[in-house]
Amino acid sequence: MTKLHIFVFAIYTFCCSFVQAETLVNNEFVVPIEKHFENFTLVKVNPKYTKLDYKALMSAREFIQISLGTTWPADDFTLQENTQSLESDLIAFNNKESFTFHVMNNDKTKVIGCIYITGTVDSEFDATVFSWVAKEHLSTPLFDELKTNVKTWVKNEWPFTNVDYPFNS
Repeated sequence: MTKLHIFVFAIYTFCCSFVQAETLVNNEFVVPIEKHFENFTLVKVNPKYTKLDYKALMSAREFIQISLGTTWPADDFTLQENTQSLESDLIAFNNKESFTFHVMNNDKTKVIGCIYITGTVDSEFDATVFSWVAKEHLSTPLFDELKTNVKTWVKNEWPFTNVDYPFNS
């Protein structure tokens, strides 16, 4: 991250600390912290998984950049920056502003990828969901299984009426 990016991010973070962000779900909704599926488990974002997450993230870097039209994560993205990113995701999760889940193998020794449930700028939708997996899983049935299971889970267990899956159709 360049010094300018860090400076802009620091100002953004400082300003946002004074503004109450809008929650994505109402306070009555109990946000799940874990969801088990046959071949993987979704686990609430946690910086204790930084090293496992970083390995998967950096292998998926090209897929994420192309899907989102972004340069994040940069080629020189560091483990420390990943920790900071996960810490920010955890704060947003706890504040019910957005929800990041690690996609892990069922014994929780490996991060396979992540899913993000976020707000949207398109008034047609009330949430957006994006997922990625480590490069080794991109062209496998596991990624398709993840996308299918997450769509069903969000439809059946989350309080949204119209969810956008713009990058994971």
